[in-house]
Amino acid sequence: MQIDRALTRIFFLFLFLFLLVAANLTYLQVIKASQLTHRQENPRELMQELSFKRGSIYSADGKILAQNIEEDGKFKRVYPYREIMEPFLGFASPIYWKSGVEKSFDQYLLQGLKDPWPLQLIKDLQDTPDEGDSLYLTIDSRLQEIAFASLDGQKGAILALDPQTGAILAMASRPSFDPNGLEENWEHLVKDKDSPLVNRPTDGLYAPGSVFKILTSAAALDSGSAGPGTIYECRESIVVYGNIIRNYGGKGYGNIDLTQAFKISCNTYFAQLALELGREHLKEYVKRFGFDRKSSFQFDAAASFFPDTTGMDDVELAWSGIGQGKLLVTPLQIAMVGLAMADQGRIMEPYLVQEIRDSQDSLVKRFEPRIYAQPISAQTAETVKAMMVKVVAEGTGRSAQIQGVSAAGKTGTAELGEGKKPHSWFVGFAPSEDPRILIAVIVESAGTGAEAAAPIFKKVASAYLGQ
Repeated sequence: MQIDRALTRIFFLFLFLFLLVAANLTYLQVIKASQLTHRQENPRELMQELSFKRGSIYSADGKILAQNIEEDGKFKRVYPYREIMEPFLGFASPIYWKSGVEKSFDQYLLQGLKDPWPLQLIKDLQDTPDEGDSLYLTIDSRLQEIAFASLDGQKGAILALDPQTGAILAMASRPSFDPNGLEENWEHLVKDKDSPLVNRPTDGLYAPGSVFKILTSAAALDSGSAGPGTIYECRESIVVYGNIIRNYGGKGYGNIDLTQAFKISCNTYFAQLALELGREHLKEYVKRFGFDRKSSFQFDAAASFFPDTTGMDDVELAWSGIGQGKLLVTPLQIAMVGLAMADQGRIMEPYLVQEIRDSQDSLVKRFEPRIYAQPISAQTAETVKAMMVKVVAEGTGRSAQIQGVSAAGKTGTAELGEGKKPHSWFVGFAPSEDPRILIAVIVESAGTGAEAAAPIFKKVASAYLGQ
């Protein structure tokens, strides 16, 4: 009897261990199979991708931006436009994995390879083609080439959008790199002090300088803290708790209203305006425009930074009002501020991918324009737009004028400290009465906004509008 009991215990022990192993194998091979298979370091995943025809990527005008070609029984990712399109495309590398659109839409580009194993088995039995879905972007390939060439020999970013839809028409970043040679040049790219791996339009963080005055003005008008006729003295300099805030170039213009201050970009006026607006009101409006908010777009984007108002003193508030101090923004964020002025206070969500189609050219998914936010009223937006028109027609943005077209915009000169040349900014849209294109430009260490960025806006906008 004791032997029978011992054998029974041993039997149930081994049965328990067997069931435990079976449960673990089921968990790993069924429940966790997809997650384990698609881990970056999994060599099986690498071998599968090399033998799979990844979906192609096309521009809005039908040009191939990325495709797979077969070499010796394996597929290789090829980028015909080399460094021109890389900033938003990113790369798909068998060694360094993925970035950009290649990463964000990986599940579609590899559709079929990443199906659960029961579905893969069914597709194999049905002899379904082993090829990923293709992406059709909003990018205008000709405009992208023009934008990229406009930054030749300089560091910076250009972002062009359709204000009515949020569709991204061009996204240029320099310096860039050729993703076709990624594996051979990786170590050099990582160590390069000019950061060619950074997509500056979405991930570059900069002091905005005077382009931020668009938001300060909108906040003051929308909150009722000021009106177009609000008067402050535009002195050469003012002292805020012992700190001196000066106008760029050291000029004073006497008592002027908001419209005039915006047109000539008077720092001392906007410092006083920010103090009148108050830290909490300013913080409220930067949040409305999307600052400090994690991207929910089709692509990754850094969050723009506005200082914590808890410990913000009047000095920091005054500097923030003119776009200096601790404030940091991406070109994308500045473009979104401009979008609100171009479209009655409404910001359309920026997007890059408009359609996804399968290997048989059947529509898988279409992305429709959608509203991101309405941070200000239509009346406020129209008032700021009118001031932006004056900047281009009569003020600091005259070098952005387009023959035969009324444009609206704002220059920015982001000062970086003693002995350093400022970043050159411009954000604007055209035609001002019915905007078809909005462009944000930053050229690093290139001088005033009128010197470098505004002429680039003119060149890119003119090309798009056929002027």
